Amino acid sequence: MSNPSGALLLLPTLLGESPPERVLPAETLTLARATTVFLAENAKSARAFLKLIAHPQPIASLAVTEIGHHPDPRRFDEWLRPAIEGRDVALLSEAGCPAVADPGAGLVARAHRLACACDPWSGRAACCWP
Repeated sequence: MSNPSGALLLLPTLLGESPPERVLPAETLTLARATTVFLAENAKSARAFLKLIAHPQPIASLAVTEIGHHPDPRRFDEWLRPAIEGRDVALLSEAGCPAVADPGAGLVARAHRLACACDPWSGRAACCWP
């Protein structure tokens, strides 16, 4: 990125058993595979997603932080620190539409207050897909 700081990347995960290439845009998959710092509601399902999309690095070497269903606002700055320091951080959504249909909205609001870029990437949304 040309921005001196990293970005908070809002990345969808899969809904159901569809192959990733069938339901996620190629650009979204490329970005997910290039990222090494992840925030997720559930770390186990995040790691499963990263394995399924064939992340090129060993899954155990990736920083995957579980933020839970009700993220603690007191930890937002800690979780966003890598982005402020220049590394992209991906917020993985299990609902298909990051920060809209999941618990990431508070984290995104804090990133905006810290002048951290937030880049939403599309995928299938639970509210729009059977």
